[in-house]
Amino acid sequence: MRAGFGAWPAFKQKVFEINPLTAFSTGHGTRSPVSIVWEPGTRMPLRKSHMTKADFSPSESIARQNKERAFHVVLVLLVFTFMKRIHCRRLVRHLLLGLCSLLPLAAQTGASLVNATYSQPAPLVVAPGQIVTLFFRGVAPRADGSLRTETATTVPLPVTLSGLSLRISQPGLAAPASVPILSVLQNSECGSTGNNSPACLLTAMRIQIPFELAATDLFLGPSGAAPVAELVIEEDGKASRSFLLQPFAQNGHVITSCDLTWDIKSESKCSRTTYHADGREVTATEPAKLGETILVYAYGFGQTTPPARTGQLSPQGASVPTVLNQKPRVVVTIEDEILDAPAWLPRTFDNPPVNLTPLTIPFAGLTPNQVGLYQVNIPIPTSLRIPVLCDAIPNSTPVTSNALIKVSTIQGTDFVPICIAP
Repeated sequence: MRAGFGAWPAFKQKVFEINPLTAFSTGHGTRSPVSIVWEPGTRMPLRKSHMTKADFSPSESIARQNKERAFHVVLVLLVFTFMKRIHCRRLVRHLLLGLCSLLPLAAQTGASLVNATYSQPAPLVVAPGQIVTLFFRGVAPRADGSLRTETATTVPLPVTLSGLSLRISQPGLAAPASVPILSVLQNSECGSTGNNSPACLLTAMRIQIPFELAATDLFLGPSGAAPVAELVIEEDGKASRSFLLQPFAQNGHVITSCDLTWDIKSESKCSRTTYHADGREVTATEPAKLGETILVYAYGFGQTTPPARTGQLSPQGASVPTVLNQKPRVVVTIEDEILDAPAWLPRTFDNPPVNLTPLTIPFAGLTPNQVGLYQVNIPIPTSLRIPVLCDAIPNSTPVTSNALIKVSTIQGTDFVPICIAP
């Protein structure tokens, strides 16, 4: 079976609609008080206890406020000296007490809570070529006050979008790598107040991690270790602090319904699905057949052979190795007689059951003429037992799926419910 088997599904255009790139330079001079608050992949961080990544306060903004308050105190003292001479001490005393109430605020630090766990937060995990969403706080709106919202419309993807750019440095790279950006979206987290100050804004950037990064490959043991990388965001040419990334050879993420429309709301329920070779979604009314080869789409499967180029359309036949050192890198199993499995469960670490034989995968690699999108061609075994068909029981709750596909890489397992018919 050839790479790129089958037609691209109906969401082809939607994937292109979210394909902007942006590059950040590490420049010198004043740094932007930007903080990164979330990474993978895809979902907006919740506002309270659900945060698990770095969430830093813009300390430079606090320092500026402290200087302003100090100026006000000095001004009050000058007024006091002047008015003392005209015997208005009672008025001055009340005025001084009121304004000096600001002094405790001037002592506020830039400290912030980062995490609640038993070890320091690890660098964000990414894979070369992975499409992922980064969330930042502290990025200002445009100079005219409007929010930074833009989508790339050209390929190769741009490296600057809506005034923002990214750059990643890593030991071994001759120069920092510019980061392609798919989309930029800013939203205010300050409710109905309409405040567009940087402290109120959450900025989402959908990007592609450069293929040029060296990545840790756990299958190779100590020899497969790669150094940590550093990411910097530039806001209208103003560089932020650096943020640590740990590239891994694979960080697989099966495409969900939210990925197709770049729905990043934390409350959304995102479902995984499979596709027929002609691009139609596998559903209860259009199930897969025994012996048919269906497709699962994903991000984060890493570098391919032949190598892919960052921000460019993928070539034909760019495959990822499914076996390395006699160990499987991409494992696909199917469990039959699993009814109504949820399609929205998060990725988890799940060892394939010992009684299930991993399927032989004819192709896993980049989807031709797309950016950073991978596909896994999965043959449905003819030996599966299908005692219950989807939507086949009259006058009862419909069966939404009757089998479960598990797609596993070194970073975890994604569960994909499916309807199969004889």
